[in-house]
Amino acid sequence: MQKVRECLAYGDISSLRNQQSRLTLERGTAGPALTAPKPAPQVGVAPVPMRSQRKRTDVPHMGRPSASATSRRDHTAEHSGPRTAHWRGGRRQVPVPLVGLLLLILTVGCGWSYLKFFYQGGGLSWSELLTSSFTEQENDSGAVSSLLEVVRVSEVYDRQIRGVKRMAMIPGLNNLGGDGQEHLEALRRDAAGPLLAQIDMFRDLAAAGIQQGTRPDRERERLRALAHQGDILDVECQRLILAWHSLAQGVYWQDLAGLSDAQVRARRDSLQAAAPQDHAAALRELDLENRPQDLAHYRQQTWSMARLLALFDQETFSEEWAADLYGVAESVSPTASPATRAYRNSAFALARLKRMEHGASLGSHAYADSWQTGQWLPAAVLSALPDLRQTAGTLAAGTLAAGEAPPLVADTVALYRWLESSDEAVAHLVDGSLKMAELENNQAVAFDRTTYTPLLRRLNHEAVVRRLQAGQATTDLATAQEAASVADFEEALAQAQMPGSDSWSELAETLDDPFLAGWAAHMARRNQERQLQKLNQFETQWVRAQAGVAKIRTLAGGGSDWSAAWRDLDRALRLGLEAGRSSPSVSATNQQRCRIMRNWRNSLRAPAPLQLEKLTVRLAQDRLAAAGRAVLELRVLPNGPVVRGRPFSIGPAAPAGSGWVGTVGTGLLLADVTATDAFELKVMGADDGRELLKVDIPSLADGAGPGALSRAQGGDGGTVRGRVGPGWWRALQSALQPELSMNDPG
Repeated sequence: MQKVRECLAYGDISSLRNQQSRLTLERGTAGPALTAPKPAPQVGVAPVPMRSQRKRTDVPHMGRPSASATSRRDHTAEHSGPRTAHWRGGRRQVPVPLVGLLLLILTVGCGWSYLKFFYQGGGLSWSELLTSSFTEQENDSGAVSSLLEVVRVSEVYDRQIRGVKRMAMIPGLNNLGGDGQEHLEALRRDAAGPLLAQIDMFRDLAAAGIQQGTRPDRERERLRALAHQGDILDVECQRLILAWHSLAQGVYWQDLAGLSDAQVRARRDSLQAAAPQDHAAALRELDLENRPQDLAHYRQQTWSMARLLALFDQETFSEEWAADLYGVAESVSPTASPATRAYRNSAFALARLKRMEHGASLGSHAYADSWQTGQWLPAAVLSALPDLRQTAGTLAAGTLAAGEAPPLVADTVALYRWLESSDEAVAHLVDGSLKMAELENNQAVAFDRTTYTPLLRRLNHEAVVRRLQAGQATTDLATAQEAASVADFEEALAQAQMPGSDSWSELAETLDDPFLAGWAAHMARRNQERQLQKLNQFETQWVRAQAGVAKIRTLAGGGSDWSAAWRDLDRALRLGLEAGRSSPSVSATNQQRCRIMRNWRNSLRAPAPLQLEKLTVRLAQDRLAAAGRAVLELRVLPNGPVVRGRPFSIGPAAPAGSGWVGTVGTGLLLADVTATDAFELKVMGADDGRELLKVDIPSLADGAGPGALSRAQGGDGGTVRGRVGPGWWRALQSALQPELSMNDPG
């Protein structure tokens, strides 16, 4: 019995089933052990006295009459009538059969009255009395009209358990035809039927979604109350499954009514794991096969809608709020109702906007140099605004009644109307048609002051500046002290445009205005970031310059074309020197590096001798009528020196009819050519001086240079291709000296 009690207490179905073969109805029910009824005494067996025994007279107590006094007979009235034959000599004699008959009638009457009173079955037949008493059905129709009070399965179950106990107390009752089905039918009728009706009612109410936005607080509380009733329905649904199993399998749990919600769920899970077939049978018999899943879905939907309304009514912003808003909106059904869909879309749009605002540090954009016409707003924030405006317009244009859109959404849209048109907002602040109090009392500002307050202060700052420039009063925008601070700060901003003016950190410590102090601190951080950026850029270009010098020296030593390496090195030197000049504080090491980089750059532009060797000239077919002689002329543009070679022969190219070709065997020499010099090559007839071909070659700094002749360079009427002598390439080997090692710049 102790083992069974433990199994019942913990809902351990597996262990209980192992004990089931040894259980009887008496062991499965709580309370004292049932004993067989005592046999009734046989009528007429006990002797009945023929003479009445005289009773001892009670001694009367103080304050009340004695028992004999209250029961004294009126002998006068008794003897007033005729005497019967039973009275002889003043004594009464009662026959023994009459006494037995009277006792039998009295016993049957008392038993009937007891059963009629105890089982509440007045006027019923025996079979009706037994059946109705043991099932204990309620005297109502079971109709459900609301969810104010969820059906209590435990009460119906307890009545059936009491009926089982009473059936066990009456011998031979099971032979009257009761097999326990009446208890299951009563459970289905009085508990399952009303509970299923309430589940359907809950489903319909939950599917209707959000109904109004005029009083979102009331709608939120309505949904919370509905969700709470849904939780109770879920527990009672699971308790109903346990009750059916208990009655159908003869378990007869006594503690089912007293289990907490968590204990009910735990026992139901245990039943499903230990006896899945019995669990499935209970679902099937109670018509609950799909109801628990549907109920769980609509419970989650109802809680999500209530949570969604609560999030729109939250007072302050947090990262957790934004994540929660997006997650809750995802869990809300878009088909619940038009209002629910509108709230859901608004949540998505608002969460995305907040993510963009905080990801771009929108508050710091209040210190931007260009603030007019919304230029201070990040592109990511601007891209999120159309969705929010669309959802707010949907809420205000029929999805909800006018004014029912969430105030946080409507006020955010209204605030950005001024932030995007910042120049217009400042103009309205200057002429007084827009008040700062109107902007500061916006619910979106109160919700996220860290983001929006700096932006509003910047609008107010620019309005004060315009008033000061126009010589107008600023009392409605700032106090006299605040206006003076604005004027001083504007002067500091003007000086900051000059090189070397970096005193923002000191200014930030002296300002009393939190906004201006934050602005000065922002300027100090920005300058520090720029200095660090320039320093990193200088270090990067210095490393590239060292690598470029080493590469050019290697190519120059072999007389190879270094044109591409020259351009890479020239770019690294230019960027490195720019970064070094823009940095206000340069270390001694970097100063030395800057000097070396300037020397390298000058060496790259130093003049060097240029000699062209073995040039091949190709002309179009229409340039010559017949083979002949031509001459090549090289000019430095625009007005540099000109050299002309000796005449060379030019004849038909192969295959026939494809043009004319000739080769200049001796080179042309220009003494001083720099990297910035461009060239012009002309091929002219040796006899008549007629121009046959002209080719322009840009300078080395512009992407070509002498090295471009290694590839065919086209012009009007043909191409020219040649080779530059090694003297030009080797010139840089001596000009570029690695004065600092890669690892030891000092």
